[in-house]
Amino acid sequence: RLLVLLPSFLPASKKAACFFVKVMAAADYAYMEDEEAKEEEVSASVRKKASSFLVLLPRRRPSRAALWLMVSVVCFSLALLLPALVEWQFRSGLVASVDLTDEGETEKSFTREDGQVIYSIYYFDLQNADQVLQGEGATTEPILVQRGPYAYLESYEMFDIEFHGATMKFFEQKWYEFDPSKSCGGCDDTKDYITTVDLVAVELLEAQLGSVLCQTKRTVSPFVRKTIHDAHWGGPDATLEAASSLLERLNQTKRAKLLGTTVPGFETNTTSQEMARHSSGLRDEVRTRKAKSMRYEKYKGSNFVRACLSPSITGDPSAYCPPQDPAWDDMPATEGEALALESGWTLAYATRDAARVHGASPTFVKPLELNKGNFGRGLFFASPKLFFNQFLPTVFFGERRYRGKPSIHVFIDSVYRSLKFSRTLKDGRISRRGLPLERYQLDRGSQLETGHPDYDQLSTPYGVLNLTRAAGLPLFATQPHFFDSDASLQSLVTGLTPSRADHNTYIDVEPRSGEVFAAAERLQFNALLFDYKAPACRFDGSSGDWPAFPDRFDTNGTRQEDGFVYPIGYIDQAYALDESSVEELKSDLKLIDDAADASFLIFFLAGLLCLA
Repeated sequence: RLLVLLPSFLPASKKAACFFVKVMAAADYAYMEDEEAKEEEVSASVRKKASSFLVLLPRRRPSRAALWLMVSVVCFSLALLLPALVEWQFRSGLVASVDLTDEGETEKSFTREDGQVIYSIYYFDLQNADQVLQGEGATTEPILVQRGPYAYLESYEMFDIEFHGATMKFFEQKWYEFDPSKSCGGCDDTKDYITTVDLVAVELLEAQLGSVLCQTKRTVSPFVRKTIHDAHWGGPDATLEAASSLLERLNQTKRAKLLGTTVPGFETNTTSQEMARHSSGLRDEVRTRKAKSMRYEKYKGSNFVRACLSPSITGDPSAYCPPQDPAWDDMPATEGEALALESGWTLAYATRDAARVHGASPTFVKPLELNKGNFGRGLFFASPKLFFNQFLPTVFFGERRYRGKPSIHVFIDSVYRSLKFSRTLKDGRISRRGLPLERYQLDRGSQLETGHPDYDQLSTPYGVLNLTRAAGLPLFATQPHFFDSDASLQSLVTGLTPSRADHNTYIDVEPRSGEVFAAAERLQFNALLFDYKAPACRFDGSSGDWPAFPDRFDTNGTRQEDGFVYPIGYIDQAYALDESSVEELKSDLKLIDDAADASFLIFFLAGLLCLA
């Protein structure tokens, strides 16, 4: 009989109450044998007990105050939800807009317009070469004078594009045109000469071919007079041509082939699509979907970054390394890299892990990974603290705060690897042209740490990235003027003035959209110079004995690694969002903010009125 009391403890309907009463009445009179009497008694019992039980059920309708309270709760909920939904819709549209597909409505422009990227180069002109080599005079420190900028308009195009599921394969062509209007006054890259490092001489001395250098160049010196154009873009070299010819006459054909006849530049000006095809061999491959869009899967057809040991910039297809074989990647490292080396390809760094391709392509200037996992950031869903301290005040008094990821990885082909950029400013924000931005700077220590076994083939100070394997000679990268590098490097030469404003590498990002507002890649190339103790040249009496530099070999003939880091020059590659795109972005953000704020205010005030 306790079942009769159960509905009184539950929000039961009248049906439920009647059901339980009927079951109880049937149990009371189960002993009756007469079916008609049983049915009559059960019905009477049900009516009687139902009448007495239903008296206990609440009969009041909900009050008007309760209804208004329910409506106010709904309004407050919508006030919190709708701004987040507006923001979500905005970001969903951005993700769709950068999906790389072959469908017309979402196809990304694969050509960068002229003038969007300015590629500037600066070179250091040595003023006292004789004093440095002979160790004479008041100082043997190299005295350098910076020349530049020599500015070029960078153009870019992707071609032979193929889509395969979630990836896209393509060749890329970059070409450069000298722009006198953006260069230093009266500067001409084909007529302005500087005294700079002779990479051919360094390469021959590293190969212990100082005698060949003497016979071909008639002098032994690590310095040479060159035009800015030849120093940066490379080209056929008379010394290398003579040296290769001499080695062939001495039946050293293999060494002559490895030596080559051209000096590779610090950048390749691929003036035709055919040249781009031959220099790459196979297509690059990137992801094409949403947050992972623009991330590298393969570089020149391989999962690892390899460099051609004897690249040609003459455009002669027969002089390029053959395309990489994808089967090398599936083989054990020792076997696969041995076969790659036979074809002229070498890992850019010491191990496969260090040379693995990863990071976003800088070509696609919208790293949406900044926004990954940040849905509703700055709204209630982030935290109650952000809601009360940031969202509510900014609805009435100012701009809303948004934060991107603490760091991003960008693949930089100039140094053959991905570099980490971190949000390193105190508050992570700057403002340019009326937009709050976040600045990402080259991460300190993560990839430039001293003596890293995977990345360093030679011991290097802090802030110096070793490119020796990829370049085929002691070549190193730093930020310009040794900015943010070991302080001892600046004391080796005279004429360097590092500054954050002029020499820092950074990416400025609008964090809500992931749009790269501006970026600057500033990279300095340096040679590692030694005293090679090479014998005197009979033509001019010069020798490879340069006391200003550390010895390359000790008394036992063992190679030494702590050389003289000599700055050659640097690039300053600047990108900025054009004015029309800036205004369009500002308009979109304002529209989203207005919609979010309006929806919040309408429903928030409606909720207050309901309570009143």
